[in-house]
Amino acid sequence: MGSLTDAVLISVFLSFPEAILILMMGFRLCNLKVDIKKTVRIGGLQSGIAFFLIVLSLETMGIHTILQMLSLWIFVSIVYKMKLYKAIIPVLLGFFIVGILQGIYFPIFNQIYGIDFYKLGAVFKYTVLLSLPVYIITILLLIIVYKNKITFCNISLENEERQL
Repeated sequence: MGSLTDAVLISVFLSFPEAILILMMGFRLCNLKVDIKKTVRIGGLQSGIAFFLIVLSLETMGIHTILQMLSLWIFVSIVYKMKLYKAIIPVLLGFFIVGILQGIYFPIFNQIYGIDFYKLGAVFKYTVLLSLPVYIITILLLIIVYKNKITFCNISLENEERQL
């Protein structure tokens, strides 16, 4: 990666909003209410994890996605006081949807412009600019999901105990 400044900026401008979008999508698809304060707190924690993964250069090895998924899962379980087996469902659904959108958008971008997204990823401003369309599409999809009350499953949180 580049400097510590780039690591901070990527954590704040990419990881933070991505974590929030993942949770909002996953929670809606599981018919769970999103507590904005809790979700923003988790986004902040997640961006901290992203910062350390970038500083340790783990983002280039592909392991960063797995580690971010695991950390988001644990944060959701702790902050929302959900059992681990329930917390994984909205996290996986959110990652799945955002991952599909990225998997569709990035190759299309590469075909249209003939520029390899992953080579541009080393430059902070390009990383943010290339990720913006994915965030916009995710927000539009979220609007559709919320307006139409689309759910994949119903997770009950009644009588929930914290389990770690």
